[in-house]
Amino acid sequence: MREFLRSLATTLKSKLVGKRILNSKKTGFPLFWKWLKYHSNFYRLHLAYFVSMMFVGAGIIMATEPNILFEDALFIVTSAVNVNGLMSVNAATMTVSSQIVLVVWMFCGSSVLFSIVPTLIRRFFITSYVRRKNPGPLADKPYKVLIGDSRLEYKALKKLSLVVFVYWAGLQFLGFLALSIYFAVNTGTRPIFEKRGMSPVWFSMFFTAQGFQNCGFGSLEDFNLDAYVLITLSILIMAGNVAYPIFLRLIITVIHRFSKKKTVWRFILDHPRRCFTHLFSNGQTAWLATTIIGLILVEVIAFLALDWNLSVFVPLPIPARFLNAYFHAVSTRAVGWNSVDINQANPAMLIIWAVMMYISSYPVSLSVRASTVGKGKKSDVDEEGMIYKTEDTQFRSTWGNQAKFFLARDATFVFAAIFMIAAAEASKLRADKENFTLFMIIFEVFSAYGTVGMSMGYPGNPASTSAIFTTFSKIVICGLMLAGRHRGLPDSIDRAVQWNRKEIQFERSKKQALGSQSPVPNHRSTRQLMEIGSPLMDQPRRNKSRKFNSDKEASSDDSQGNPESANAKFMRRGVSIDMGEFEFLRAPRDSS
Repeated sequence: MREFLRSLATTLKSKLVGKRILNSKKTGFPLFWKWLKYHSNFYRLHLAYFVSMMFVGAGIIMATEPNILFEDALFIVTSAVNVNGLMSVNAATMTVSSQIVLVVWMFCGSSVLFSIVPTLIRRFFITSYVRRKNPGPLADKPYKVLIGDSRLEYKALKKLSLVVFVYWAGLQFLGFLALSIYFAVNTGTRPIFEKRGMSPVWFSMFFTAQGFQNCGFGSLEDFNLDAYVLITLSILIMAGNVAYPIFLRLIITVIHRFSKKKTVWRFILDHPRRCFTHLFSNGQTAWLATTIIGLILVEVIAFLALDWNLSVFVPLPIPARFLNAYFHAVSTRAVGWNSVDINQANPAMLIIWAVMMYISSYPVSLSVRASTVGKGKKSDVDEEGMIYKTEDTQFRSTWGNQAKFFLARDATFVFAAIFMIAAAEASKLRADKENFTLFMIIFEVFSAYGTVGMSMGYPGNPASTSAIFTTFSKIVICGLMLAGRHRGLPDSIDRAVQWNRKEIQFERSKKQALGSQSPVPNHRSTRQLMEIGSPLMDQPRRNKSRKFNSDKEASSDDSQGNPESANAKFMRRGVSIDMGEFEFLRAPRDSS
C-alpha cells in the first residue's frame, strides 16, 4: 500500500509540477521561478494580473471610503478593472478620490491599452535574446543584427505599440476636448451638472474615460435630447471596443499610403495576426464591420418597432426617438449606458437586449480566435495572416468551431451563475414578487458576463440590481465579470502572444562583427576545396535569363585542375576565396 501511495504521489507531482522541475537541482526561489516559467502562459498571467488588481483596488477604495463594505469595494473595483459598469453603490455619492481610483483602474483594464502588452513583452524578449547571444557593440541595436522577416517583425512591433498608444490617448483627449468645449459654450446644460453635483470638466473627463474603456457608471437620461453628446460618446464607445480592429487597420492603411518607408507597414498589413492580437486581414475586417452594422440595424429596427407608441418613446420627438434607438444599439453591447428608462420598454425588447449582451464580445472574439496563427516547425504564414499546414501544426481555426466552443462554455458559466444566485436570493424573490423577479437576475447575469454593465435596477436604489444581492451573490457576479473579461483572449499558441526563439534569424557576418570567434580553418588542400565547389557551380541557376558564356571556357580549365580558373569561376558566382585562410567573403555579383 505504501508503495502504491508513493508512486501515486510521484505521478501527481510530475503532472502538476513537471518532470523538468523535479529533476532540477535548484532549490528555493530559483526552483519556484523555474516552476512559474514552466507553467505560465498568456491566459494565466492575464488572469493573475486582474485578480491582483481587484484586491489591491478594493483595499484602496476601503481607505478612501470608510463606510463602504469590503464586498462592495471589491465589487466596484472588479467592475472597473474588468470594464463592466455594474455598481453595488451609487457612484455619484462616492468621493472624487474614489472616482479617480476607478478611472485609473479602468485604464489598467482597458482592452485597447492592454492589447499593447503582448507586443511589448515579445519585443523585450527578442531584445534580451539578441543581447545574450550576441554580446558586442551592436547588442543594443537588435534591428541591425536581425535579418529577413525577423527584422521586419521587430520593427513592426515597435511601430504598432506607438500607433496603438497614440490611438488610445489621442482619441480620449479629442473626446474630452469635444465635450468640455461644448459644455462651456452651451449654457443650457448647467442645470444638469448642478443636479448631478459635478463640474462640466470633470464630467467630460470621467464620461470620456468610461465611454472609451466601455465601463459605464451612471446614466445619460438627462442628455437623451442632446444629439451632440450622444453621438460623440457613441463614437468613443465603438472606437474603444467593437470597432477597434477596424479603426486600427484603417489608420495603418492610411499611414502606409502616405509613408515614404512602406516596407514595415506593408509587412504589418500582410501579416496582421502575426504582429498583433486585434489586427485582422481585409476579409476578416470586412466581416467584422458587416457584423457590427448588421447587429446595430437589427437592434434599432426592433426598438423602434416594439416601443414606438409606448411610454419610453412618447415624450420624445421623432428625431430623438431615432437618436436614442441608435445610441442604445451601440451601448447595449459595450458600455451599458441608458438614455431612456429601460424598465418602461417592451418586455420583448428586454429579451433582445439580454441576448445582445450575451453575444457582445462574439464578433471580435471569434475574429481573434478564428484568425489564430499558431507555431510549428515552419512559421509559414500567408498574406491573410493564416497558417499553412506545417509538420507540427494541424490546427486552423474556423468560425463554426469557435462559435460552438464559445456557446457551450458560456452557457455553462451563465446558467450555473443563475442557479446559484436564484438559490441565494430565493427569500427575496418570494417576498417581493413585483419589484424583484427572476428575469432581473438573468438580465444582471448576462450583463456581468458580457462586460456591458446595463442593469434594470431596483425601485428606490440608483445603483444596479446587484446592490440588493447578498454577499454570496455579489461574489458570484464578480466571478462572472472576471470570466467575461477573459473569454475573448487569444490562445496560448497564438503567434501574436508568444515568440519562438528558433525563428529568430541572425546575419552570420554580423555575428563575427559582434565578437564571435571565427571558425577554425579546414586544413584541406586547395585542390580538394575546389573539387567540392566545382559540382555546385556546374548546376544550372534558377534565373535562366542570365547566361554566363564564359562557363564553357572555364570548365575546360577546371577539368585540368587550374586553380586560377576555378577561382575566377567562383568570382562569377558571387563568392571570393582567399587561398591563404580559406575564408568565404561576399563579393558583388557580376553585372554581366
